[in-house]
Amino acid sequence: MHTFFLVPSLAAAHPSWRVARMLLLSLLLWCTGPWALAATLRVGVPDLPPDIYLQPDGRVGGILADILTPIAADKGLELQAQPCHWLDCLALLRTGAIDLLPNVRYSNERALQLDLNQVPALTRSSLIFAPEQHEPTHWQDLAGKRIAVLGGSVQYTLLADKLQEQRVSASLIATKELVDGFRLVQIGGADAAVAGDISGALSAARYHLSASPLLLESSPIFFAAPKGHETALLAQIDQHLQAWKEDPQSPYYQALAHWGMAPSASTTSDWRWIVLLPLALVSLLAAGAYYHWHGQRHFFDELTSLPSRQILHTRVEQALVLTQRQKAKGALLILDIDDLNLVNERHGLTVGDHVLQEIARTLIHNTYPRDTIARTDGDEFTILLTTLSGEQQEAAHQAMDIAEKLHHALTHRAMVIDGQPCTVRISIGVTLLGDASSTLENCLQEARIALGRAETLGGNRVILFNHEIQQELWYQRNLERDLAHAVTTQQIHACVQPQIDRRGNVIGAELLARWQHPQLGDIPPSRFIPLAQGQGQLTLLTCQMLAHACQLIDQLTALGQTYPLSINVSPVTLTDPQFIQTALRIIKDTGVDGQRLIFEITEDIDLENNEQAIQHMNTLSAQGARFSIDDFGSGYANLVKLQKLPIHELKIDKSLIDGLPQQAGSAAIVQVILLLARKLKLRTIAEGVEQQAQANFLFTHHCDAIQGYLFSRPITSAAWVQQETDHFRHPLAPHERWPAAMHTLPGRPQGTLASQASVPNFS
Repeated sequence: MHTFFLVPSLAAAHPSWRVARMLLLSLLLWCTGPWALAATLRVGVPDLPPDIYLQPDGRVGGILADILTPIAADKGLELQAQPCHWLDCLALLRTGAIDLLPNVRYSNERALQLDLNQVPALTRSSLIFAPEQHEPTHWQDLAGKRIAVLGGSVQYTLLADKLQEQRVSASLIATKELVDGFRLVQIGGADAAVAGDISGALSAARYHLSASPLLLESSPIFFAAPKGHETALLAQIDQHLQAWKEDPQSPYYQALAHWGMAPSASTTSDWRWIVLLPLALVSLLAAGAYYHWHGQRHFFDELTSLPSRQILHTRVEQALVLTQRQKAKGALLILDIDDLNLVNERHGLTVGDHVLQEIARTLIHNTYPRDTIARTDGDEFTILLTTLSGEQQEAAHQAMDIAEKLHHALTHRAMVIDGQPCTVRISIGVTLLGDASSTLENCLQEARIALGRAETLGGNRVILFNHEIQQELWYQRNLERDLAHAVTTQQIHACVQPQIDRRGNVIGAELLARWQHPQLGDIPPSRFIPLAQGQGQLTLLTCQMLAHACQLIDQLTALGQTYPLSINVSPVTLTDPQFIQTALRIIKDTGVDGQRLIFEITEDIDLENNEQAIQHMNTLSAQGARFSIDDFGSGYANLVKLQKLPIHELKIDKSLIDGLPQQAGSAAIVQVILLLARKLKLRTIAEGVEQQAQANFLFTHHCDAIQGYLFSRPITSAAWVQQETDHFRHPLAPHERWPAAMHTLPGRPQGTLASQASVPNFS
């Protein structure tokens, strides 16, 4: 392979060599044939302007693209850009995932693994770039410094050899892109960076770096293809380059001129070179400016300088190919700032922007250069981790360790922005790459599902995707899809659970919404009520339950029953003008006595700051309806509102009942609630009563009624009407009607549960 470097110089000296070389190339083309080339040529595109980069329209751009494009067009090939990190580009090329990679420097290792063309396209030198105030002028100035250099590159080898030659000890940091090294220097993660003389000059100013006088050995630039593939194409490239370099008017020199690089002195007189040099510099700077302000703006976030969503997606697709072929795992992390809007409201948008920039710097500090960090939304970052363990469980542990480290770095210390301390809450969803069936869309969806679960659980945490979460999401989406139809077609039915006093008499009942899904079975209210509220269906559902309650009251009245029915009303529904209008119309149309209706509201409803809710309560109270505070004792009740609002009843929360009578704390709180209710002349209902000992305690301390499985599970309203009808026709004593709870006690009249002076004994 070394002889390849000698051929061009021999050809320049001896015309016979040029003729022989052209014959050999023509013979090679004839043997391989044009059919060896695909109609689409997949070209790896690392971000190395001006030699090669991705244009905003997705096409390959740069000097090498200008050289390659007419060759491909001449052979009927369409270039398909495959943006990739430099190291990933090499890996993709070795596996055949791309067909051609421009801008490859020769090394013995690459010659064994890849096919390279023989005629160099360009020659490039490499420089050390550093902040101007710390610019090294001698190799010894790099002693103890951290130097960022493109990983797996010839520059990396040249620099390592040069430092060894100069006996300088420095730390080399391998990066995946040229700009990654500049970013590391900018944020203090490295002291200097290595880049090509021209590509580095285009990018250095943006990161406030300047070129030092330290120069690495020049290297020729080639096109490379997978070993044993695209030999015909490489030969055609050589044929064109050989011919073009001998013609100052060829596409080769036109490409150089387009990018502000004049032909060599052998083809241009000294005076023309002197005239063209300033023009060349202006042209090159203009080309670089175009790249940065158009290409960079399209592919990099302006605020944080991180890659955009488009670059991230391309790199994820490449990582999927590599993980499947190399049996290594990768991971995708989606990071969301839970409270960025709150930061903007409290401190202003400028501080919010600084927070985003600080988060970007923190993410870069705490990940490897080979990883990709992108800003994919206003308050969202996405991180691609590569080269994790090939074993699933170990890779999951590694990904979670990194995610937890990032979460800790971002949330466990206050950022100081313009002198103001600022803290944020961060949620992170994590998923692994590497499944043979994985696609970009699947990976993004899985990470987003995990992120959604983190936010559902309150945010500020890290969640790893698993199939249980996916099943939960599938279940949730089915409910969301079917709920609107269920509400509008009245598939959600009402069940009744009675409220029993100490004598075993029914003094009231609660209507409970139940949904029997045709495929998923019984759906608990704790699942579909929040969904109905989120979809704006809760007011309609509440009104349906109210209409059903009024119909049921009519049926019970015909059976001689006058007890009230309770229905639940959410704080959102209570403030909805549509609800109050519909409720008043239902009460009027059915002619139901308003006193037979009790609306249950939760203890934590903020009524004092909601005049509309209070007004609606008073409007319904004027119709005779009463209100009950549900789940009393589970939150922080404002006792003042018990006096000011039309409250008729307290329902003691099941969480307190569960601890009776053994837990002293629960017993003391329940006694206080019962005493308070008696003093305020409020009725008391204990809900969730399942044991006789609980009932004994409650009735002993003057609870008016109990509701729970001890007496009856919720049953359909039709079944309840039938039960009341049977009781109306054939009255039963309480111990007969409630056999699980009522037992005849010695010396007590049948049907009496307990006298106020005695402690019941159901055993």
